[in-house]
Amino acid sequence: MKDKLIAYCGLYCPKCYKMTISEAAINLKKELDNKQGCGKLNCLSESFKLELDELIALRCNKICKDGGGSLDCKIRKCCIEKSFDGCWECNDFESCDKLSLQFVENLKSISNNAALKLKQINVENYLAEKENLFLLAEKIWKDSESYNNIKLSIERWGESKSESGGYFYILDNEEIIGLTGYFIPDLSSGAFGLRHHGTIIKGTGKIVLDLLVDYLKIKYGNSFKYLIEFIPEGKPELIKKFKEWGFALDPNGVPDWEPRKEYYKYSMIRYY
Repeated sequence: MKDKLIAYCGLYCPKCYKMTISEAAINLKKELDNKQGCGKLNCLSESFKLELDELIALRCNKICKDGGGSLDCKIRKCCIEKSFDGCWECNDFESCDKLSLQFVENLKSISNNAALKLKQINVENYLAEKENLFLLAEKIWKDSESYNNIKLSIERWGESKSESGGYFYILDNEEIIGLTGYFIPDLSSGAFGLRHHGTIIKGTGKIVLDLLVDYLKIKYGNSFKYLIEFIPEGKPELIKKFKEWGFALDPNGVPDWEPRKEYYKYSMIRYY
């Protein structure tokens, strides 16, 4: 999957200082305009307000690969001329004089993980993919309880053809090694749930999660606000792992809309 949010230089556009500073300035302006509280701030100078607007204007109207950013960027020009999706596809990026050391280190990480990608499974092809899905699930989830839960979810999604979200094969150098997916319990609130995104396949969990999140951001835009992961009792290693990935335990527990609420013990959430 080509991730348009990753610029040619390897920088993740939403994490660019222009975007983060602009977002902070927008939030600050909202707070300053807030009429609630013990009086309103009237001591702010016009120059401060103008500077705040300048910080807000830092953000790009488009992402790099849609024409945003600096128009005279040498890195983008070089990649386009060589038909590269990014510098990580170049054999000489480590010695390139266009890249700072920080960019080179980031590109090394991208290059090492570039073999992993997602391939969406079309629900219309469910019958043709069904046997492959079950064989893959059986290979990954060894214990019968986990396997039966996965099988039940896959069948419900594939046979109803009306469940929200979808499934993806996880590919490593084009070889299918795993399965992940998502569902949408409440689009109006921006809630998205993970399907079977465990830590079975060593070293791929966080990478695949990032790929899935990027897909959701591109497909759903601002409608995508947070992810939910449900964890059954007796899986403390999963709680620890998802905390490392930025998730937090939801004090409200597993919501009533989850059809298998009696099976799951914990609900974990991460906002984006």
